[in-house]
Amino acid sequence: MIFMNTNNSTRNIKRIWRQSLDGRAMAAGGDANDGSLCSLQPAEVEGPRVRELEPFLQGCLSVLPGRLEKGRIRLGVFLFLLGVADRFWTLQGLDDRRFPSYAEGLLRRFGLSAPRAATLVSALPQLPGEASAQRALVQGGDALETWLRSRDPNVVLQLKELIAEWRRA
Repeated sequence: MIFMNTNNSTRNIKRIWRQSLDGRAMAAGGDANDGSLCSLQPAEVEGPRVRELEPFLQGCLSVLPGRLEKGRIRLGVFLFLLGVADRFWTLQGLDDRRFPSYAEGLLRRFGLSAPRAATLVSALPQLPGEASAQRALVQGGDALETWLRSRDPNVVLQLKELIAEWRRA
């Protein structure tokens, strides 16, 4: 469900609100320069099969704080999401040539700038060599597989737990 609110008294932008999986209203858009999570429309890279992933991604968006901290926590979230996308792509047998475009759009949707998203996606083949990066990629993929089997919306809470774990590390 989408709600729109135009507030011209503070800034001349439209705020778009979406209903999260647990019924809360959450901001789905924002000023691209303010560091908050933004929501681009899902990339129509592979059509209906990719849209099957959308409820999981919306759940991930709903458990994240309004702003992602800089550093390892932010990177961990992006690696988790890349693990989700990569595993989904593999399980669905989708065209690998179209994956980079989708992955960049996904990272931009979660607040990463276009140039940084392109850099991270291009580095993806080297990331499994790094133990902590590999762990975040695998955790994202495993969470997705659990969600695909059960469709339990609580599976996305693993991301919230991982963020707390990365903060303590």
